[in-house]
Amino acid sequence: MIQIPCRVCGFILEVPQELAGTPVQCPHCHLLSDIPSLSELKQITEDGTYVINPSTKTEDAYRLGEMIYVFSKDKVDHGGNEIDMRGPAAEEDDSYGVVDEPNPELRPKYDPETGELVRPLEIKQDPAKERINPGSIPMAQTALGYANASTTPTISSRSIFINLLRPINLLVMTVIFILYVCCGALIMLCGSMAYFMGLPFLFIFVLMLMGHWANVVDEIGRQDRDELPRPFRDVQWYEDMCQPLGALMLAFFICYLPLHIVRLAVHDPHLQMLVGLPFALAGTLFFPATFLITSTSGSITNLHPIRLWGTLVAAGGIYPVTVLLWTLAGVSYGFVLWTLLMAATPLWIELPHIYRDWRLLLGCLAASIYLMHYFCWSLGMIYRERHAMLPWEFQYHRRDPDRDVVAARRNTRPPKMKVSVMRPKVAEEGPAPAPASAPVRTPQQQQPATDWPEIS
Repeated sequence: MIQIPCRVCGFILEVPQELAGTPVQCPHCHLLSDIPSLSELKQITEDGTYVINPSTKTEDAYRLGEMIYVFSKDKVDHGGNEIDMRGPAAEEDDSYGVVDEPNPELRPKYDPETGELVRPLEIKQDPAKERINPGSIPMAQTALGYANASTTPTISSRSIFINLLRPINLLVMTVIFILYVCCGALIMLCGSMAYFMGLPFLFIFVLMLMGHWANVVDEIGRQDRDELPRPFRDVQWYEDMCQPLGALMLAFFICYLPLHIVRLAVHDPHLQMLVGLPFALAGTLFFPATFLITSTSGSITNLHPIRLWGTLVAAGGIYPVTVLLWTLAGVSYGFVLWTLLMAATPLWIELPHIYRDWRLLLGCLAASIYLMHYFCWSLGMIYRERHAMLPWEFQYHRRDPDRDVVAARRNTRPPKMKVSVMRPKVAEEGPAPAPASAPVRTPQQQQPATDWPEIS
């Protein structure tokens, strides 16, 4: 049994040992008292208080003497022995010199993994060998460099001839050449066998293949790429075939339709040549700028004569080269297309032998394909190098400060509403009805007194 007095009334509680460490209610004052555990019974007296063990630490008898010896201002003890080891003061004659701080580079270094001291190795110079300047030793460079001027060749209008001879570009031109040869052979075969039902499909294929020239201008110029696009590009019906063909045909009709109208209006061959020569020269002069606008600007509003002339002027010194390239490429390419068209008709047999010479046709086709790629690449470089100077619309967003201020003022003006009051009609006979009392407006419904015009 455990006997413990109540912490309030002092009543002696007797509880079994199983209830040690639990609270028990006193039967006298009905308050809870904590029963100590069995290990705490030795520290509890009969009145229920805890016994605190007295401190066993004794005071050192020599502590005061040691403190006087250490903290004394005298430099000698009572026996005359020197006890101040700090040395002379700064104002005394025999003052010590200040040692310089050690060099950080001379500090010992340790291996971060093993903790061993890293000792420098002494290298003995060979007197027989001459000394080499370390700055003259070539250092190793990075093997791979991305978007680096030393590894990425600079593409400009002066390097078009060499860039067209790269393997990937030669492969594209070879595929274009093979497609034209296959189409020409099939057209001649259909014309000789009088199978005219297959000719429309072949002509549509040739027309879709002609859209490749506008794709070249777009890839080199607007897409900022340095390789020729694939034939038919991504084979998208509108983006890669119809739209490029429309850009080429629109530029051709704008530049050479007046010449065709003159040839239809004038029947005399000598007069046709005399009158049509200025139109032919003007069309040849403006065709590169027109084709550049239709294939890259994205809007026909840039075909305005002023913007067309501004494009011609902004192209700079490379524009005469493009005109010369178009003259050579247009003549050879037009000869090939005209020969393919005549091969589908019975008049093919009546043409002179020079038009049916397959070696001449293949040579003109190869030259026209290379010159047309050269011409289209030059137009793409004009767009890339002179795009900021081209007077085109819908290319940049230019803010008008005056217009923005006016628009901001219009948006901040609160509109003044015009309120109309419906009056009741007065009957012809009888007294007039009493006027209805006007509705009382709240301060929120009252209109502000401003001088702005009313909006009904």
